[in-house]
Amino acid sequence: VLSYVSLTNPFDAGAELILNGDFSQGQTGWTLTSQSAVTQFYLLQASVAPAAQAARVNINRASYSGVMWAPILYRPLAGRLIAGQPYRLSFTARTDSARFIESTLQHDGFHGGGWPEAAPQNNCNVHFLTAQKQTFSCTFVSPTGDDRVILAFRLGGSGQFGSNVYLDDI
Repeated sequence: VLSYVSLTNPFDAGAELILNGDFSQGQTGWTLTSQSAVTQFYLLQASVAPAAQAARVNINRASYSGVMWAPILYRPLAGRLIAGQPYRLSFTARTDSARFIESTLQHDGFHGGGWPEAAPQNNCNVHFLTAQKQTFSCTFVSPTGDDRVILAFRLGGSGQFGSNVYLDDI
């Protein structure tokens, strides 16, 4: 006998694909890769109640060529991308030193491999951070269905060495 059976669609417009985007569970699910950069990944504890957390990435040395891809903060999505469907990313961010960062939804092959990234509308995935906390958003459309997708923040780009990037409410 079966009872109380339900089937839901986790890919509907209200489904959350980013788990722990508020960093309330610490670094759980998030990875920092530095490649040619020397970086540290901290959690910043706010001094006001209720205690809010944010990711703080200290960038001691950006990539030698100044490209965006080093360092990268990333995590897998909690679902798959469906071909042709739009996905909206929003987050808050600031930095100690003005810099560009880039957000992307890409296959979890990560370093090379030729997998297509989800296409950002109007190049909305390049974000200019300042010392003032700002909210950013970008809509992506996946060219193919993919069940191994990561959200990646490419933090290299321009900016002073020895500065921090703060990300929250992803």
